[in-house]
This record gives sequence, C-alpha cells and structure tokens, in this order.
Amino acid sequence: MQDKKMYILLVISILFAVVGVSLAFFSLNIIGNDKAKDTKITTGDLELVFTDDNEVSLDGAFPGDSITKTISVKNTGTKEVSYNIVWQELLNEITNNELVIDGTCKNLNSSNTEDGECSAISKKAVKEGNITSNIPIKPGYTQEYIIKITFIDTGKLQNYNKNKSFKGKLGLTESSAKTVYCTYDGELTQGAEYVNGQYTYRYMQRGSKDYDDDGNPVYVWKKMTDDGWGVQLTDKASTSAVTSELCTYINNRPIISMQYVYGDSHASSIDIKDFNTSNVIDMSYMFSDSSATIIDTSGFNTSNVINMSYMFSNSVATAIGVSDFDTSNVINMSYMFSNTVATAIDVSNFDTSNVTNMNGMFLNTNVVQLDISNFNTSNVTDMGLMFQDSKLNVLDLSSFNTSNVTSMAFMFMSSTNLEKIYVSDKFDTENVRLYVDMFRNCIKLVGGAGTTYDSTKTDKAYARIDKGTNSPGYFTDIADKPVEPYSFSSDSWATIANAVKNNNISKYNVGDTKTVNLGTYGSHMVRIANTSTPSECSGTGFSQSACGFVVEFTDIVAEHVMKDTADNTGGWPGSSMYTFVNTDLYNSLPYILKNTIIDTTVVSGHGDTSGEENFTSTDKLYLLAPKEIYTNFSSRYDTAKDLTRTLDYYTSIGVTTSNYSGAIKKNGTSASAWWLRVANSIGNDTFYDVYSDGDWFRNGANYTYGVSPAFRLG
Repeated sequence: MQDKKMYILLVISILFAVVGVSLAFFSLNIIGNDKAKDTKITTGDLELVFTDDNEVSLDGAFPGDSITKTISVKNTGTKEVSYNIVWQELLNEITNNELVIDGTCKNLNSSNTEDGECSAISKKAVKEGNITSNIPIKPGYTQEYIIKITFIDTGKLQNYNKNKSFKGKLGLTESSAKTVYCTYDGELTQGAEYVNGQYTYRYMQRGSKDYDDDGNPVYVWKKMTDDGWGVQLTDKASTSAVTSELCTYINNRPIISMQYVYGDSHASSIDIKDFNTSNVIDMSYMFSDSSATIIDTSGFNTSNVINMSYMFSNSVATAIGVSDFDTSNVINMSYMFSNTVATAIDVSNFDTSNVTNMNGMFLNTNVVQLDISNFNTSNVTDMGLMFQDSKLNVLDLSSFNTSNVTSMAFMFMSSTNLEKIYVSDKFDTENVRLYVDMFRNCIKLVGGAGTTYDSTKTDKAYARIDKGTNSPGYFTDIADKPVEPYSFSSDSWATIANAVKNNNISKYNVGDTKTVNLGTYGSHMVRIANTSTPSECSGTGFSQSACGFVVEFTDIVAEHVMKDTADNTGGWPGSSMYTFVNTDLYNSLPYILKNTIIDTTVVSGHGDTSGEENFTSTDKLYLLAPKEIYTNFSSRYDTAKDLTRTLDYYTSIGVTTSNYSGAIKKNGTSASAWWLRVANSIGNDTFYDVYSDGDWFRNGANYTYGVSPAFRLG
C-alpha cells in the first residue's frame, strides 16, 4: 500500500521433477511449460513473482507417480507477515483421495543459512483451498519448500482412475483474509446462489436491467466480464446481523465486484471484515441505503478498487471505519459519504492521486470535523456539490490543486455553519466552467481579510484568497491559519503528531487516554505517559524511551514469551519479543498511527553473558524499563538503569518500589504480570517484569507474560 502500507515481495521459483513408479497400466504425460514466462501477481500487500508458470499438471498418471516442486517464499519487506499456500485453480479427477500432497520446509535467513523452523506441509488429499495456513515469515527470510504431489499406489487394481487427469495452480494469499472457493455447476452466465446462514447471495457474471410490474427498469447487476464475478445479497428484508463467509472464487474466477452488495439491506449490523477483497475493483453503492448501524470493514483490502462512488451513501451507521483503506487506485469517489449520519470519518490517510471525480463526496454529511489537508486533487475534474449542506465550520483545503477542475457548481452551497476555508495558491479556478451557486447560503463565511458573505456573490469570482476591498474573496490564506485547540481523545493521530511537532500540546495532559483498534488483538486504551524532555535526554547514550511525547498502552494487549528459550543472551534486541512487538503488534496498528510513530533510540541492560554490554536499538514499539516506572528503582542488576528516567505519568502518581499499585495492568478483567525490556545481569536466563500486584520481579525468559508496549510521536 505504497507508504500506507509496506509491500511484501514473495518470489516463487518452480522446478519440475517427475518420478514414475509402480503399476504400468496407464500412460504418463506431463504437461510441460513450453510457454513459461515470468508472471507477476499483485494481491493486496503481497506481490508474487513466478519465475516459471505456476501450473502443476499430470495426465494419465500411474499409481505411484509423483511430481516434485521447489517453491521459495521470500519476505523482502521490513515486517513479519503470514501467508497461505493455496490451490487457486484445481481440476482433480483422481478419486478416493488417492492424490495427496506433502512437503518439507527450510527457514533461511538473509545469509541463506538455516535459522529456526518453518512448518512442513503435512500429508493431505489434494482438494480446493489452502495447502498451508497462517505461515509466519520474518523480514529478510526465505522459506524453501520441496512439495511432492503423489498418486498413491494402494497395491490393488485402480482402474477406476484410468485416464484421469490432475491440473492445478499454486498461489499465495494473505492470512488476514479468508479465501473461500465455491463451485457452481450451472451455466456461468446464469448466476449462482450461495447460502450463508439465513442469507442468500447471488453471484453473477453477466446481468442486465430487469423490470418491475409497472414496466420500469430495475437495476439487477452490473454487466461483468469473464474475468470475475459480482456478488449481491438477495434477502434484503431481514434485520438479523450479517456475518458472512462469502465465496472469494466461483469456479476459479474471483469476486471482482461488490457493487450494491448490501445496498438497501435491513441488516442491523454487517461484519465482513474477514472477507478477502483483494481482487475487488468495484465497491460502488456497497452499503448504500443500508440500515446497519455498525459496519465493520476493518480487514478490507482495497488496493485494487477503482470505484468507491456512493459506497456509504445514505448509510445510518454511526461509525464508518475507512482509516486503513488503500485508495491508491480509486478513480471515482463521487457521493461516497453523501447523506451519512456518522459525525466523524477519518480520511486523513486517503491517497487520492488518481481520483478524477469527487462530485458530492461529502454532500449533506453530519461530519463536524474533517481532515483532508493531505488530499491530492491534481487529477480531479469534478468537485460539484462536494461539501453542499455540510455541518463543517472550518475547511482546510490547503493541499487542493484544482488546476484540472471544470465543475465546482454548488460546491459549498448551504453549508450554513461554514466560517473559514483555508487554501493555498494552488486553488485555481481558471478551467472551471460550471460554478453556479458555489457559495449560496454560506451565511457565516468570512474571508481572511474580513470579506463577509454577499448573496449576490456566490460563484467562482469570490473563490480566491481574500485581500480586502480591492480583491475580495471568501478564502483565507493557509499561512494565516491560527493554532487550533486539541483534544487527545478525539483528535486524529495526524493532528496529534502535528501538535507535538509544533510544540502545541497545551491541551494534552499526562494521563489522557484514547482508544486504539489493533485488529485481531482487539481495541485497547493508550495514555500519554510523558510530555517532557529533560536535559539528560540529550546526553550521550541516554535512552529516548522516556523522553518527549511518549504514549503507552494502559493494559495488556497480548501474551508472549520474552525468548523461546530460557536465556537472556542478546538482551531486548535479540529476543523473539522484540520481533513480535515491532512486527505483529506494530503491523496491527492503524496505518495513520504507524505513520506518526517516530524511531526511538532505546537503551536496555544486558545479562551475564561474557563480553555483553548495554544494548542500543532503534524501535517503533518498545517495552518499558523498571526505572521508567519506579521512581526509586535501584537494582544493580539493571545495568542501564542510569541511562533512562521515570516517565512523567508514573512520577505524577508516585509509583515506587514500596508503593506500586499504580503499575498494575490488566489482561481483560484480571491483573496480570507484564514484561519489561531489561535483561537481569545476575543470571543468564531472566528478564525483569511487573508482577500482578504491581511490584517488579525477575522471571525466566521463556515464561509467557503480558505485553504492554509504548511508542513516541513527533
């Protein structure tokens, strides 16, 4: 997802070897790769490069025959990811589960040396779906499989499989989304019905207009090509919650359109966060006129979506979660949020560089605050009705480049609360041809030099920076934008980070809290743990982990061992906990938050391994040190205790080694021990932790305790 999301390169190299064995009553032919060429496949965050054709084929095989393939999966990114090896297309005529697949795996580091283990492929019958599931791979590592597909020799006559064929294509998917393969036996052009619970979905490859009893045309489905399918909910009257495992592929063709799938649905809530949307190109009208007050799209992969027009139009959902949407390929956002009731929509990370149509995008929304200060509008041609009837009182359009816009008709009309519009000199109306009633009824709007609303001046003539009597306008130069008040609990992460950068944090207080959604790890609270930067923080070798604007989780977000073995060699940077925190947990954060977290130089103590000194690492997320919690911590076995300080939060509530209840954190409803990052120098097997009563302790590195990280913004 460009810088919104890091891309992972998975390189698949395929080697054929054929072994002929056993009963010779069939003839064997291998369908070769005489036209093989490099194939590049992009699916969400995964980029697959096949150095050979990914097809595996057997025709007229003997019992005992097999095909062996070597497959390499490489993570060239900076974060740990998980993947599935799957059959994307499969034709298997061999019956009685007599065609099986198994395989071995090597886990190779960047030096091509075996390091750790990876899961072998256990022997199983060849069937549609996943071959492996949820396989983690570290950044810079390669996992090399030798896969063997065997036609089992039962030792008995197997003429029932004579002249049977097998053909399949190997592929990979992200583990975060389910890939569901469905088969429809009818004509592909007629549509398939798939029942999930009480809900029935129609999958259509081609469609047209139908007609109601009065002869009026009624839209049935978008005309599709042979490349994929569209999906639509047929039962829209039910009020029960939708939690659907939809088909991702029908007859080996992907779902590429979800246009109007839940449009007009009466469902009380819609949860399809696990649906694999990596192939979807059209989400227009997807939730239009839906009655659901809760719509969970948190797992959506939108990297291939082109059309999001009317996606949430007329939705009554009180919250619309789009902060992690990859919109880099979207062309049409017209009426996307029109007439929605949600009072907050986070679009601050939207990549709009390819969007051409923003007509009516925020028409009549209830949103009272909107951060679109990073919108790239250089390709937009239509902004008509974009903010008509909005509830906004301030708009920052300073990033808007409108040199290609031809329509601004009704753009701000009847936004009766609108007082200020901030722009830069990139707001250009030279090519605008449609501009009727652009500012009509913007009765509170005042330009930067004091020009007030005039009902006779409502077109593009006043769409310029106000320079007073000689050059009046309704806009204000972005350079004149005053400092805004902030609230930690309600501000976007981008706003908070900007406030920190500009040292404008007077509205933020140590101890203020905010909710963060970590996807599969659930929603958790964070708090401001530090705002000060004392003089020692600039000292040589001093840890930045307790300096500046520090945010920590208030509870335990997961459980994990510090190390897989009971030793502390390598300290915090050498632990599996370090990898878990800076990959799994970091990757689970909302994109906009990840984009605001700054690198932190973290100093941590060492164990008693000969020659080891204090460790220094550069982290995104990190665990706290004992000294950062207990104001009077003095254990000499924390060798780095003098290279950090107590966080402002723990100082303010007076946490000490004798008054430690303020250090208690809960895992759900129960207090639980949680790890600190410091190795204990008196032994080679322990790290410090906070016990369930809040007091500090030392425990074996292979114990499973709570994880509660911190990070810095700037």
